Amino acid sequence: MLVVDDEGTVVSHNPAARRLTAESDLVGLHVDDIVRGLADRADTADTITVDRPGDGGMAVFETHVTEIDDQYGATCGRLFFLRDVSTQHRRMEQLQAMQAATQAFISARTAPEVAEIAVDFASDALETPLAAVFLHEEGETALTGTAMTDAFGDVFDHPTAVPDGSGPIWTAFRHSEISSSDCASVELAAEDTPDQRLLIAPLGDHGVLVIGSDDGSYTSVEGQLGKILAGTIETALSRVAHERQLRESRTALERRTEQIEFFNGVLRHNIRNSMMVIDGHVQFLENQADGNLDKVTTIRDWCDELTVLTEKIRAITDTVTASEDERLEPVDLSTVIADEADRVGTELGAEVSVDVDDDIVVAANDLVVDVVESIVNNAVEHNDSEVPEIAVTSEHLGEWVQVKLADNGPGLSDELKTKVFQREVGTNQTSSGFGLYFVSVMMDLYEGNVWFEDNDPGGTVVVLEFRLAGDRSEVPGAPAE
Repeated sequence: MLVVDDEGTVVSHNPAARRLTAESDLVGLHVDDIVRGLADRADTADTITVDRPGDGGMAVFETHVTEIDDQYGATCGRLFFLRDVSTQHRRMEQLQAMQAATQAFISARTAPEVAEIAVDFASDALETPLAAVFLHEEGETALTGTAMTDAFGDVFDHPTAVPDGSGPIWTAFRHSEISSSDCASVELAAEDTPDQRLLIAPLGDHGVLVIGSDDGSYTSVEGQLGKILAGTIETALSRVAHERQLRESRTALERRTEQIEFFNGVLRHNIRNSMMVIDGHVQFLENQADGNLDKVTTIRDWCDELTVLTEKIRAITDTVTASEDERLEPVDLSTVIADEADRVGTELGAEVSVDVDDDIVVAANDLVVDVVESIVNNAVEHNDSEVPEIAVTSEHLGEWVQVKLADNGPGLSDELKTKVFQREVGTNQTSSGFGLYFVSVMMDLYEGNVWFEDNDPGGTVVVLEFRLAGDRSEVPGAPAE
């Protein structure tokens, strides 16, 4: 506290005011000689930074100014209250630095980058010249010295690792407990290691953060900031590890996709060439046959079937390995259902009734034809009625549409309603091999769903649920209206 007259000269002060200057008695000094610019401070609260006497540091004071009036109401001086808020100001700077470091942690792509950011922050913002991050690799029996300040390296002779053992650093890592230790007591200490205090904070499964100060002391606030920093580092390291796994998985998937495409390409090429050779021999046999062409026709039909199947497998492979944008396109499902109903009535002798909207456009691709065909073939092949019947209806549900195919077959037990979509069962559901497992896979790739329900009074209902995708004008190859 300082009391000054109307000319700014100090007339009284309390003992604490001596911390503002090296002078022992402030009476008679002008207030600006004690704190530069203090005389111009307004009446409202403000802060001012001054040189701290003795250690050359800076101190921050919050100032409050009150005018002093004489008995006649005239101003004859001012009363200055200065409160030292250096600690609070420093903590605010540290929190702001922590926010900046957090942004840097978010941008880091590797664990060593995270470690370097952590050490820089601990050294600069927390003012802990001794700082290091030791990271642990899965399967290793030591913590690796990944980043450290020069001061830490000088004290501990630039350690490259902390071995597995019972020392304070390894114990803090293994038991995930924050602790403190004298420098001379840690695993890295030598005979001439100075007696300073270290804070050891575990970083989950990733390693430990070690920080320490020159004077070997730690306040509770500094310890709390150390814990906050350790938590932030652990989060950053977990994110980096997760992103690395995603990149590795993506790379492995791309490599596996290339391999699948290569071998499928070889398979299609060899089958196509083989079919051409067989077809050439079939033509020769046709010219040599004397009116009995049944066997030759059968060979040709199976060759054609195998060629079509090869192309379908190629389309399925392309769909499975494609991205969502490449996989999905608007498809006119109403036309697909109508064409399939005509085919089943003509080829399989089933009675098919269709009552669906004529403008159903869904997110799928050309293989949706095979999806519907597999469902219909399954309904006919496993139908024990004299005349198989299939009723196809549709229902719009917001951004989705459900297509229901109800048959008059024997029905399915509750257990089979789920099991038929499994790979072990679904691949044998139809004579062509494109069974219900194929349907389940494709509906999943279409981001849709498929399931069985009971039909009334008997039989089953297959429900195909698709995501809607606009109108017919958006279907590739659709004629302009």
